[in-house]
This record gives sequence, structure tokens and C-alpha cells, in this order.
Amino acid sequence: MNDIIISLNHHQIVKILKSTEKLFYYCSPGIHQDMAEAILSAAKNIHNIKIIIDPSEDNFRNGYSDIKAFNMLKENSVQIYEHQNNMVSFLIADEKGYFLFPQSRIFSEQGRGNNAVVMDKFILQQIKNFYFPPENQLEKRERTDELLDGFNEMKDEYKKMSDSISFDKLESPVERIDEEKLQIVQKNLKTNPPLNPDLKRQISTYQSKIQFVDLKFNGANIHSKKVQIPVDALPINDAQLKKELETRINLFMDLKNKPEFRFMFEIKQSVDNLRKEFLVSIKCREMSIISLTRKRDFLETFEVLKQQIEDYKKQLHSLLEREALNSIDRIKSELKEFLTKNPPIEIQKYDNDLLNRKIELMVNQVTSRIKYDSPKKYLTEMSLNVNFFDLTFEDFKSEDFLNELKEKEVLAQNDLDEIVHIKSAFEAKV
Repeated sequence: MNDIIISLNHHQIVKILKSTEKLFYYCSPGIHQDMAEAILSAAKNIHNIKIIIDPSEDNFRNGYSDIKAFNMLKENSVQIYEHQNNMVSFLIADEKGYFLFPQSRIFSEQGRGNNAVVMDKFILQQIKNFYFPPENQLEKRERTDELLDGFNEMKDEYKKMSDSISFDKLESPVERIDEEKLQIVQKNLKTNPPLNPDLKRQISTYQSKIQFVDLKFNGANIHSKKVQIPVDALPINDAQLKKELETRINLFMDLKNKPEFRFMFEIKQSVDNLRKEFLVSIKCREMSIISLTRKRDFLETFEVLKQQIEDYKKQLHSLLEREALNSIDRIKSELKEFLTKNPPIEIQKYDNDLLNRKIELMVNQVTSRIKYDSPKKYLTEMSLNVNFFDLTFEDFKSEDFLNELKEKEVLAQNDLDEIVHIKSAFEAKV
């Protein structure tokens, strides 16, 4: 049995990769840079490579995966598949397979002792078929042949295993607890007590008190949208005159003073009030903090406001369409007035009737080249959204973050002292 439960370090995995020809499947909560580099180094010699991970933010933040490694594989067109909430890890290389037991890199750069179990042929085929069923009849026949060959091999293996079963304990890695060693351990723990509860549990304590919040109100500045008059479309050559003519013009005029648009500005103020009432801005994170005791009240107010915005958008569409058309008429009028006072040289000697008609034509030509987005686009952009994020190890390591929590009185002093203790313990860990 000593060849079933084994230690599989990075160098041994590299060796396995170099000898692999047909397929390499790797499944784990995440991927680290050394593994990604080894896969890419061997990729040109392996026909079929498939990687399965859970690309969740928690896995990247908590040391089970490295976003740089993930991007490295993705940029080199390695096939990556997602398995949400997966904690199963294995490696299959051609006809060999291993169950793996990875650790978070936050606590251990490399695992210690045995960390892999060799798959038998039957389990290996089940794993392959579960995650990547055959895609055609040929592949199905190949898998069936592999299963039959494996069955025949396993009969011989089972016979050997049956013959090798004995009362001999020489090969067993387990033994009774050494009481002398245990006394030394207990003495050391008493002298230098471990964190209690453990580091992760302590961090979870503060994750249950506060969260990061990213509250965004998009499309709030519809009233400031502008349209561009193409300078090359203006029928004048005088640089000074072109400079005097405003070429970026407000699409909507004076919406603040129109009753039908008043609610649009009140919404913006309501979002600001929501921030002030429930959130504390954290500049070093470009987000805010919320106390979880107030999260429910925040979400209730947020949902009411979000629904008000959606309801108002239905009324706003026709109002903005009308304002946009009025603006085009206004631009035409202002452009006509400008050209009447500053007619191009080539038409200055025309009689009044011809001059007016020519200016009218020029105005239409210029305005036909003005590009402006439909109000529908602006309304699509208008939305109120919120996302919540837990505090992470990296946050506890940040002096700027801890100082800002203290400055803005987000947590009580004893809580902050405890966080500093966690930070020190974490730094000692890594």
C-alpha cells in the first residue's frame, strides 16, 4: 500500500508533465503560477490539456488560486473550465491519475508529507467520464477499451493485494501517540498560546460586523450630455470665427428648472442621502464600509429607490426625446444666427433672399453631420447597483486601511486592537 498514498511535490508533477503525451487533466479550487508555468512549458507536447478551477473571488483572495496564473493560461489559449464551489482536486496524465490535497498558499507555500492518493484504473475512467464525457463514437470506443484493459489489470492487482494482506505493521505509517513528545508540545503551547479561535475564525468575526460596499448610480448626469458640431463641416475658414462658435453644445437645456425633470435631480440627491445615512467612505479602497447591523435597512431603502428609478425611466423616455428635438431646433437657430452675422466670404454679396436660402442650406448640411445618441441609450445607462465584499487577509495587512477605520470610528477601539493583533499573527504566519 506504500505506493498508493504518496507525496507529490512540484518537481514530481513537472516530471509527470514532461512524460505526458496524450492528455493532461488538472482539477483544483485554483491554480498557482508554478503550476501554470509547468503546464505551459509542456503544452506543446500534449495533445489534450484541460484545467478545471473555481475562479471565485474568495479563492483568489484566500490563497487557493493566483489570478496571474489564471490569466497566464487564459492568454495562452489553454482550455479552462469552471466548477463552482469545487473542493475536489485531481491530476490525470495519460493513464495515471492522482487525487490531490492542496493547501492555501497563505498558510503553506508547499505542503508537508503525503498529499496524494493514486487512482486505480476504474476510478480514473469514472473521473474522466464524469468531467469530460466522450464527444464522439470514436472517443467512446477508446474509453471503453481503456476500461476493459483497466479491468483486466485490476484483477491481477486485486489478487496481489489479497496475497499481501497480513498482520505485519512494519509498513504502516501510524503509531501510538508519543506521550513525551506530547508533553513538550503542551508545554510550548502553554508558554506561547496559539490564537484562539484560529486566524480564519477571528477574521470571520470582523467579516460579520462590517463589509465593503460598492454603490454606483450610473447615468446620473444626463442633463450635461453634449453634442459636437464637426469643425470641418462649418462653412467658414476664419479660425477666430470658428473659435468663437461653441462647437460642443448641451444636448439638453435648463432641465433643472423644468418640473417634469425635477425628480431626475431628486433621485441623485436621494442616492447621496443613502450614502450619508448608511455608508462610510474608505478612500484607500475606493469603496465604502457598512455595519452589518444596518445592512437590512440599507437594502430596503436601496430597493425602494431602485424601483423608483425604473418607474421614472419609463416616463423619461418621451420627455428626453422631445428635449433632444428641441435642442436640434435650437442648434439650427443659433447656427443660422451666427452665419447671418458672419456669412462666409463667397456668399456675402448675395441678395437677402438668396443669402437666407444659402444659409438655410448650410445649416441643414452642418446639423445633418451632428451625431447624437438616442435618449434611449442614456436611459439604458441609468441604473442603481450595489455589490458587497467581505474583508480579506490583505485588508488586515494594510496600515492605511486600519488607520482609516480608526479615524472614521468604524469600529470600537478594542475591536481595532484585536485587528492589529490578527495582523501581527498573520504576518508571523507568512
